[in-house]
Amino acid sequence: VRARKGYVAAAPPAVAPPRDAKPAPAAEPTPDPKVTPPGAPVALPPPSAAAAAGGVGDPVPSLELPLEGFTLRPDGASRVRNLAAKSTDPAGSKSLASRGWDRYTKGDLEGAEPLLAQAAAEPGSAPWVSYALGFAQVGLKKPQAAVQSWERVRAGAPQFQPVYLDLADVYLQAKDPDRAIATLRAAEERWPADVDVLNALGTVQVARGAHADAISTFQKAMAAKPADSLAYFNIARTYELRYYALRRFSRPNARWIDNPDLLAKARENYEAYVKLGGP
Repeated sequence: VRARKGYVAAAPPAVAPPRDAKPAPAAEPTPDPKVTPPGAPVALPPPSAAAAAGGVGDPVPSLELPLEGFTLRPDGASRVRNLAAKSTDPAGSKSLASRGWDRYTKGDLEGAEPLLAQAAAEPGSAPWVSYALGFAQVGLKKPQAAVQSWERVRAGAPQFQPVYLDLADVYLQAKDPDRAIATLRAAEERWPADVDVLNALGTVQVARGAHADAISTFQKAMAAKPADSLAYFNIARTYELRYYALRRFSRPNARWIDNPDLLAKARENYEAYVKLGGP
């Protein structure tokens, strides 16, 4: 129901549809911010995450916008190790960080956080220490603290792409979509043809209802990698959402007013997605 604030929508009189009319599709329910709608556009996970989800290249079934409980990425440990391999840090910091990381890998987040925080506070601490600390803080549902840790990583290792996606996730958890988009825009400037970044940016734009911007972003992803089936799914879903968002019922004419071109584009891209191997 779309109505001005302060108005109560009275029950309208029943209008019998013509005999040859097809039933109108059910109106989409108002999304609950704590519930992910099935079939929502999804950002392409890294290969290791996709493999954990059931096959390399297979998209996860729904967008993860963690607003309450934050789910750690399945490849978080490998990301930390990858960043650590490029770093050097003082012996004392390394000892503290290693002990903290050992506790983290055993699931002891409460024990890992203070050790990693102490190591991260050491002068010249390597970026991987703050990165690991951010994962521990996210697991303990401290998104604001994780933001600070991962912003240090971005400042210290701006070429490390995964931290931009992680930061966007945690900004969404902290209910700050503007900063999430700004972070992904910064990533887009560095990697303008990266489909992971573009799919993530478009997904956040869809979540904010900016369908036109999201369509433009997904078109960039399709142009950057035409074989990426998920970009076709994302843009198809966005065209579908835009169609229903703009659809209106005209009481004087007793019919729905819509833009069939949007639905045609949605079908076209869904078909392309399936042809490229999408389920």
